[in-house]
Amino acid sequence: MLTCCRSQEPGTPREKVTAPAVEVKAEVDKATATTGDLIRYTLSAISDPSVRVELPEMGSQIAGLRILDMGQKGPEEKEGRVHSEKWYQLQADLIGSYIIPGAVFSSYNDKGEKKGHKTAQIF
Repeated sequence: MLTCCRSQEPGTPREKVTAPAVEVKAEVDKATATTGDLIRYTLSAISDPSVRVELPEMGSQIAGLRILDMGQKGPEEKEGRVHSEKWYQLQADLIGSYIIPGAVFSSYNDKGEKKGHKTAQIF
């Protein structure tokens, strides 16, 4: 079997692809739901071990949806990266559209310098 990749001079080292120091994500398990359905809203962060990430507290920013349960997993190290997760079990009491604002995560490098990471809002 022959595979092909982009042209490269023989003997030159390949570029190493590195992941960003911090990756954050906010998501829901379903985009539409009817009254009474449960929706799981999850905030997650993956980072280098040298970076400490704080997951935001979103409870006060979730308007119009009832928080039935919440929890947190991690931080735990997997494959050289630190994984953290916070989740909320939500329920809509009224028919309509809802917006969960973007979440702002904070990270701190080994020098203590703070950086913000914002996710997009969820409709």
